[in-house]
Amino acid sequence: MDKDGRKLLSRQQRKAKVNALIAQIAAYPYWEKVLTELGLQKAPQISPNLAELMQQAAQRGKGAGESEEHRKLKMFVKNNPHVISVNRNCRSATEHPLISGDRLDVLFSNKDLLVAVEVKSHVSDEADLMRGLFQCVKYQAVLEAELRSKLAIGEVRTVLVSTRELTPELLRVKNILGVEFIELPRLHE
Repeated sequence: MDKDGRKLLSRQQRKAKVNALIAQIAAYPYWEKVLTELGLQKAPQISPNLAELMQQAAQRGKGAGESEEHRKLKMFVKNNPHVISVNRNCRSATEHPLISGDRLDVLFSNKDLLVAVEVKSHVSDEADLMRGLFQCVKYQAVLEAELRSKLAIGEVRTVLVSTRELTPELLRVKNILGVEFIELPRLHE
């Protein structure tokens, strides 16, 4: 896209164009020939348990309440916005309600920016982290829709924060979905 074209498109329109281009690139039928010609090997495929992991994440739904570790991590992020590169002049709230009926663990906001944070502590398993990745995708879409419905202009950012490292499989899903992830050290009292 040229500079003039980018100026005419909204952030969402640019993102949609880039995603369409990525899909076209991924659908190119001759990648194996290209890799062979360049002397490269095909990337390893996602392991067979990915479908099962996604199924487990889908069955989780809403939890039975938050753990103490989750609450501590949520409050740490709220009180330390710099860990996710948010300026202190943003307002912050926990359990912020969305029109979709969801609640954000942490929301930072000012007149030009909304940053939604989903937190997963070290007690979260792989399925819960997978669910967190998809929650971020949903929160991004819902917040952008809320802004549009109010005819407001602003940037929306969603971040998954965890004190657990992503497995290679989850890291690959994170990259495919374009979710921002920040790993923090485990909190100690």
